[in-house]
Amino acid sequence: MSAAFSPGPVEVLRETLAEGGIHAALKFINARSPHRFTSVYRFDGSTLRNLYLYDRANPEFGLFPDAPLGESYCSIVSETAATFATHDSLRDLRVVGHPKRELVLSYCGIPLVREDGTMFGTLCHFDFVPHEIAGGEVEYLEAIAPYILDELVRLERA
Repeated sequence: MSAAFSPGPVEVLRETLAEGGIHAALKFINARSPHRFTSVYRFDGSTLRNLYLYDRANPEFGLFPDAPLGESYCSIVSETAATFATHDSLRDLRVVGHPKRELVLSYCGIPLVREDGTMFGTLCHFDFVPHEIAGGEVEYLEAIAPYILDELVRLERA
């Protein structure tokens, strides 16, 4: 019976975000995924800025350097304003010719969209090895993306 009162994954994320901030939230989100990395990227014109990163293999790792937006799978999210996922980029014809195809073999990116409809960036899982995305994980990331974005906006204003 106590399970009925247990918070669901969205509520746990909201509590984790409130208590520990974005990095703690990314650690929680990453634990649900087989991917090594969970990150928040910001679109800044043609530049992609890594704002927050959780690396399961090296939790103390900092951030990836700024990069041209077009050299990342986040560019697909930016262009379409929609979720993009590839489980195995080497078998995914949609990314033939993409600069990261042979390095980042799995990716799932969710758009972070401001209230006015403009794109902020992405919340994403990625790895250097192929990974299937578990059933329901994309929907979960889409459900929590607004909470992550709200915290980013709050921090921007502070």
